Amino acid sequence: MELLVVDGANVAWNHGHSYFPSFLGIQLACEKAVKEGYTSVVIFNQRYHEFWAEKIEKLGEMDSVFIAPPLSDSLSDDRVMIDYAVNHKAVLLSNDKFKDHIQREPKPRQKNAKKWVNENVLQYHFQSDELHFGKAGNREIPNLNIVDLEPVSILLQEKIPKGTNMNTIELGEFLLTSFEDCNIPIPSQAVLNSVLDLPYEANVSSIIQCLIGTNSFVKPVAFDGVGNIVNIIGKEDLELNEDLMEEYEKILRGILYNGWIESANLSHEINKNMGGFVRKRWNTVQLLEELGFPSGTRFHR
Repeated sequence: MELLVVDGANVAWNHGHSYFPSFLGIQLACEKAVKEGYTSVVIFNQRYHEFWAEKIEKLGEMDSVFIAPPLSDSLSDDRVMIDYAVNHKAVLLSNDKFKDHIQREPKPRQKNAKKWVNENVLQYHFQSDELHFGKAGNREIPNLNIVDLEPVSILLQEKIPKGTNMNTIELGEFLLTSFEDCNIPIPSQAVLNSVLDLPYEANVSSIIQCLIGTNSFVKPVAFDGVGNIVNIIGKEDLELNEDLMEEYEKILRGILYNGWIESANLSHEINKNMGGFVRKRWNTVQLLEELGFPSGTRFHR
């Protein structure tokens, strides 16, 4: 049987639309490999092995599926996968173009490295929770605006339980299923961040904060190796404690304007930047004074 090396992290993040790593994507890849007559070897680094320990053990029980020992760090992923595929004359399943790997090669070998990638890396795409070999066709970019997101926002506010800790994967799953339930094509993260006026690199925690900001606050509490663990705090349970003051100060000091802005207009700007975090009964002037800003403070670039 021909050998297929599965780029575990690439497949997982691709199935999660780059919002989160989805283990289901890896399962679908292995099922497709078996169906097509491949023996598959799944490779990813230590943090995924720790996070998905039970799922990985169960996956390794499938016929013709083998799990490689965990890699020590993500920087070694490309090198190990490619070396393994070269030494075993295997096909490598990944949508990565491995540009970093090619550039790390000595110049005389870069041409051959690129040729190997072009000839031996098998691209794929997901469609209706099925993995298909081959590059996906041109994907139509949904024409989204902030109004289109209102049904998703309402649904998320109903679905996400307050007072609980959730990780990046759980938040991402809530987000994608909400788009599906609202019959809205899942946008790329870059498109969604643009519509929400978030930085390009903003993660799923920031996206969720914007979408549920009218009644909850997403507060990071830990990091589990794969993504943030956050606590969902109901607005009614919030107090102006020291941590929240620090968050406010960061936002206030980070607001930039072409001209001057009166402190009376700050509540709108804070709401916009904090996803509706400000409680109406908080007096803006009092808040500024508690943060150390004199009443009537003006902010300018």
